[in-house]
Amino acid sequence: VIRHILAGETVLNTEVRAYRTDGAPLAVMVSAAPLRDSAGQIHSVMGVLADVTDRKAAEAALERHAREMSVLYETSLDVANSSDPMQILRSVLQHAADMLGAPMGAVYLLEEAEGRLDLAVGHRLPEGFHGRQLRLGEGLAGRVAQGGEAMVVDNYSAWEGRIEGVEDAGLRRMAGAPLRHGG
Repeated sequence: VIRHILAGETVLNTEVRAYRTDGAPLAVMVSAAPLRDSAGQIHSVMGVLADVTDRKAAEAALERHAREMSVLYETSLDVANSSDPMQILRSVLQHAADMLGAPMGAVYLLEEAEGRLDLAVGHRLPEGFHGRQLRLGEGLAGRVAQGGEAMVVDNYSAWEGRIEGVEDAGLRRMAGAPLRHGG
């Protein structure tokens, strides 16, 4: 912005990133113009700065909501057009992963009588996950199923509770949540 003004140009409605004194980021809309003396030399600048941080946050929230509604609509169409439970799970998983920006996902089904989880549906999973069966308490899915509470692991590849054989898969942040049926 300063470079343009010093070159004699007017700057209109240009968004810049600034920082508050406490270090918090701030979105600022700048409009400025050089003021010249009688010899045509720039002697000062007249400008207006407007904090648009809240507006930008509201726009982002609206975009996120629109994406979520679109995914919900697409998912409902897929569910309405299928009677195959696995296809429905696959569709829901794919749409949920895409909406969250997750590169992959999985749904494990609990076989209570055997005390294990079977990988029912996977979405872009790395090698080592396909065909997996987990014991309750094993891996993230096993711990979530056992405890009944959502969990987040910041670095799965280095996590002591990871399942064997996936150390080199490059897995990082993972989240798991229980899906309940009938209570």
